[in-house]
Amino acid sequence: MRSPSRRDFLAALGTTATITATAGCAATESQSDDAAYAAGDRPDWPTAGHDGVNTGYNPRGHGPRSTPKIAWKTRLGMTTGPPVAADDRVFVPDAEKLVCYDAADGTQRWEYRPPGDGNIWSAPTVRDGTAYVSGPDESVTAVDVKSGTKQLMFETTGYVSGSPRLDSDGESLFVGTSDGWIHCFDLEENEERWRQQVYGEIDAPLAVAHDRTLFATTYWGEVYAFSATNGGRMWRRKLPSIITAAPTLVQQSLYVPGIKGQVFCLDTNAGAGGTRWKTERGGNVSTHLAIAGGTIFGVTGDKLHAIDADSGESRWSFGLTDTSSCSPAVAGDTVYVGDGSGAVYGIKTNGGSGVGDTRFGAKRWKLRLDGRVRDAFAVADGTLFAATDSSDNAPMLYALREE
Repeated sequence: MRSPSRRDFLAALGTTATITATAGCAATESQSDDAAYAAGDRPDWPTAGHDGVNTGYNPRGHGPRSTPKIAWKTRLGMTTGPPVAADDRVFVPDAEKLVCYDAADGTQRWEYRPPGDGNIWSAPTVRDGTAYVSGPDESVTAVDVKSGTKQLMFETTGYVSGSPRLDSDGESLFVGTSDGWIHCFDLEENEERWRQQVYGEIDAPLAVAHDRTLFATTYWGEVYAFSATNGGRMWRRKLPSIITAAPTLVQQSLYVPGIKGQVFCLDTNAGAGGTRWKTERGGNVSTHLAIAGGTIFGVTGDKLHAIDADSGESRWSFGLTDTSSCSPAVAGDTVYVGDGSGAVYGIKTNGGSGVGDTRFGAKRWKLRLDGRVRDAFAVADGTLFAATDSSDNAPMLYALREE
């Protein structure tokens, strides 16, 4: 049985999930292609949330569309974060170490143990043959993906609980810390470029846009926009909610999930963080969103919700067997989600047919694993990777793919 993380008490989810769109709904362009652009052209899943703006969407990859088989599985010591998949490898934070497996057959290739005491609570970010991993000792380390050897290390003011972020050129590395600092490191010069302080603890990954704007959220509901180039603050907003999940940026809209099931859509352009719309889903939630084809996917309680990204109105919802603490992931035309019973679902992104919550043909498949999926999936090369934990069974890493 795994040890609880610092925020596990926030994962207790409610069972009420009613969506109501409120506030002014400023019209935006259809986001069917915008999310794919924001997600980038990586066909793998190199970081938590897939990309630097946390779309949870792999538009150029695919996962199982029919009931998959367990291609392989391997035992973990303790599941402390979601897997990521890149360079034909799968990387998993396993308690105090980062473990690398062969994506094809699950053979362990190496493990890296950063200095210091404590666990790694976030997935790494993989780019250009390097895995960037946060350590328990107030640092972030660059590790060679082939050998698992340390290439360089940067010190931070506090521990890093969200996956590191890179700019579009791969020249700058960004992390947020437990004591409210954002660090930017120059990967060409191997030195800190700038740092900025915010009000409160940063629990979630940052979002770094193509235009070099950086967005950060804090536990107590602060939302910030900075210049990723020099750290200059552009605007700041205070939302009426605790925030533990990552913000997602698509075009000029920043989607921020609140702890009580809210989703806030903020205008990042002329609106300087003004609210475009807000939804109320109900229940307690600390999972990330996924956005694809103009639809926001999120879970509260025992439901997967689909919300219109332009207006915040409910499109449909899908009932799960049990409450979920698993962030949805989208690849192609399928959204993947898991629940507390160990069930994993592949669901059509259009929700099948029907009206509102009355749906027909939404589910592509359902498979039960020995333990609930912790945090999120990685989807790449036709394979769905899932790390599970359970009070009754050993933590496992699964690779699910169609025969």
